[in-house]
Amino acid sequence: MIFAANLANYEKLLQQKYEVSSSIWHKGERGRQRENGLMMFLRETLPAAYGVASGEIMPFMGKKPSPQCDIIVYDRLRTPVFGRNQAVQQIPLEGVYAVIEVKSSVDAKAIADVKNKFARIKALPRCRNRVRLKKGFRRSPSYYLFGYKLATSTEACKEFMNGFSDAEDVGVVALDKGLGIWLESQNEPTRVVWLNASEQEQGFHETLMYFFRIPASRS
Repeated sequence: MIFAANLANYEKLLQQKYEVSSSIWHKGERGRQRENGLMMFLRETLPAAYGVASGEIMPFMGKKPSPQCDIIVYDRLRTPVFGRNQAVQQIPLEGVYAVIEVKSSVDAKAIADVKNKFARIKALPRCRNRVRLKKGFRRSPSYYLFGYKLATSTEACKEFMNGFSDAEDVGVVALDKGLGIWLESQNEPTRVVWLNASEQEQGFHETLMYFFRIPASRS
């Protein structure tokens, strides 16, 4: 239980940082402060093999990179990074594990915004790979909408995940209310369920614990 308890404490700390950031008047700086809270948590706790950056994703061919991404989780051991010490890094698409967009609230506007951004990233050309993937693995990144507050229905979140996923590759996290997860069953197709994981009666927060399973199911 100590592992889960530690993550629960980090979740409370993230929520506290969110409340403190609410006093920042400038909208852009307020958003950046909230992105930094999650980014620092990932940098401090993910294994050394994972890099965490903020910037653009570069395709192997084409004239334009992706739009600016709040958080990019990538293969730190085998992926070159352009502008590593700059405010904006550029990461090759083939080395990206996950793209996370951070919003104050998960609402209809946030969902529409990430739909557009994720679609543009998914449209980037990829290098062909002749190595056959193991079952359950994929080469494309996972995509997450991460918000501190849930300001829409859980059904809207599940509808977004179901309608926009290519291979169970999209997730929604609302730190105060829970997250959508892909549930596998032997006799039924994979489906999305909403896990009400935060603000338990005993005060034990679990949303961050479940989100912390950022998949490395890609080669």
